[in-house]
Order: sequence, then C-alpha cells, then structure tokens
Amino acid sequence: MKPDICAFFDWIRTTNPGDEYTSQGSGTSIATPVVAGHLGLIQQLWHRGVFGNPVAPGSVFENRAPASTVKALLLNSSKPYPLPPPIEQPHDIVREAQGWGVPDMNRLYRFAGQSLVVAETVALKHLQSKTWVVEIAPGVDDFRATLAFSDYPGSECAGKHHVNNLSLRVLAPDGQEYWGNQGMRTANLTRPGGTSDGINSVEQVWLAQPLTSTWRIQVLAENLQVDAIPSTPELDAVFSLVVTPVLRVESTDPLHLEGPSESRIGHSFQLQWSEAEAFAPWWLLVSDSNRGSQVQNLFLDVGPAVQRLAGGLCDGQGKGSQTLGPAAASLLGRSLHFELLSRLSFGWTESNLQTVAFVP
Repeated sequence: MKPDICAFFDWIRTTNPGDEYTSQGSGTSIATPVVAGHLGLIQQLWHRGVFGNPVAPGSVFENRAPASTVKALLLNSSKPYPLPPPIEQPHDIVREAQGWGVPDMNRLYRFAGQSLVVAETVALKHLQSKTWVVEIAPGVDDFRATLAFSDYPGSECAGKHHVNNLSLRVLAPDGQEYWGNQGMRTANLTRPGGTSDGINSVEQVWLAQPLTSTWRIQVLAENLQVDAIPSTPELDAVFSLVVTPVLRVESTDPLHLEGPSESRIGHSFQLQWSEAEAFAPWWLLVSDSNRGSQVQNLFLDVGPAVQRLAGGLCDGQGKGSQTLGPAAASLLGRSLHFELLSRLSFGWTESNLQTVAFVP
C-alpha cells in the first residue's frame, strides 16, 4: 500500500525568494517538507524520552530513533480521510492517494505515555515470532497497532518486490484474530480474520471500540531470505512496533526456545532452550496451528489443538534439549509449531514459538 502518508499541497503560506512570503506554495515542494518537519518533531520527542524510551547522554542526532521506528510512530498516529471516499470525491482520497492519512502530532503526543514501542530491539529468526500482552482500558474508541521494517531492494523482474516478510497479528480476548492490513485498502478499520499480508513492509491493525481486556500483539518472521543483521551469524531481522493506547504491557516468552527452521523427512532434529530456572520442570508442546490458545492464565502461540510431546527437568543452568524424529513422510510439505512451558518462581510461563518446516 503506497504512498505511506500525505500532506497538504495547495495554497500553503511559505517563504519566497527575496525575504518575502507567499500564500501560493503548492505541490510536492510543500507536501514533502511538511512531512519532514513532522519527522523532525518525532525525533525531538524521542530524544526527550516521551515514549518511555531510554535516552543516553548526547545530542538528538546521537539519540535518534531508527528509521522504521519513526515511520511506525508517524503512521500509527496519522489522521485518515474517510474510506470508502464520499461520492463527490471518488478518486481523490482512495488509499492509493492518501496512504494512511495526514500526520497528526496531537494523537501522537496524547498517547505517548500509553504506548508500546519496540525500536528494532528484538531480532527474529526465520519462522520465529514474538508476542506482547497488552491491556486496553475501558472507553477506548481508537486502537491501533503498527508494524514497520526496513526491507532490502527486490528484483525488478520479480512478481513481488519485497525480500523479507514479517507479519502483524492481533488477537482479541474473545479469540478473534486480526491480520495487518486486512481489508484496509478500501476501509479505515481492519477486517477480522483473513491471512497475513505477505507484501507490505508496513502493516496496521485499526479497531474501533475494542474489547476492554487483555490482547495479544504478535510479530511473525514468516519468510526471511536475506540477513538483515550482518553482525550476527543467524538469518534474522529486526522491526519496529507501535501499539496505542495501552495501559499495561507484558513481554511474554521469557524462556528461549530455538531449533532448525527446516528438517528433512527421515531425519531427526533437536530443540534447545534456556533462561529457565535450575532443575525446573518443563513440558514441550506442539501443534500444526499457530493461531494461539489460552491455558489458564497463559497465552500460548501454539494451538488451538495442542499436543504435549515430552517433559522432564532442566539442568542446573536452566537449560535443556529434546531430540525429535525421524520425521515421518506424512509431514512432507507441512510445518509444526513448538512451544516450551516451564515453572519459574512466579509460576508457569512459556517460550517463544519455534516453527519447523519439513522438506524432502
């Protein structure tokens, strides 16, 4: 979905050669600096830490937010024109003309203290995911979640020009799921259900009058083709996430589960985990679905149909491993999703999602 944003472009008061002013500024020569000015204000707010972000000693340039974070903050707070457009403006304000609307610093600042902001601080490997649990207060009438990531240039000959694909999914307390951008080419509210976007490097979920309770915000690395973090040996990528307005945020997945993203039929593979407590009990869960489920007070990424594969005790360092397989021929072309449960001092908790695809 392009463009990302729009701005006023006609009859704008601006400077003129000769130390004069004119009220006839127009075109992209006006719209572009208007948006650039908003971006500069976002960086200034970031430097002041108004989003709850850490600020180190130094200038605004030394403390600047990543480009994808600035984009996510800008688009999460934008003010859209009506969609579908009014009859008298059938072509002027369609999504392809307005993008996500015009910058709205009022909304950005108003919800700055009620924001979940992830500024390229979480790295996901191929087929991994990360989940946050947020609480929405009563009376909220405009809920938004925005995912943005910087992608590599695609091939001009490709049918789809994106390289890596990260997806946004929002899960409501009643189990309804919302995928980023679903139905939003022709509307300003996200349609429930559907599938992942698979094309855009910006994904949004906008909801009106959301249920007052606990929601789950999930980012999935569904297809990584190019390493976005050359400094690490893994094939992984970072992203920015902005969610507003929220009262409370919990980062789930305190346990770390890792393994291969693919396994060959007839071969075994190993899953490993860490960050648990010494000699703590564990259970390894599996499902052919990653739509999610809830077990008592735990929000799982696997499910709803969940099978318990194995269990035991962690070692003295809170680590463990489990070898699975050999993979049966019936798994060819399928993927299974794994999640670990372990008991910590405050109770049972879960790991990140690890997906394994089965290939010949």
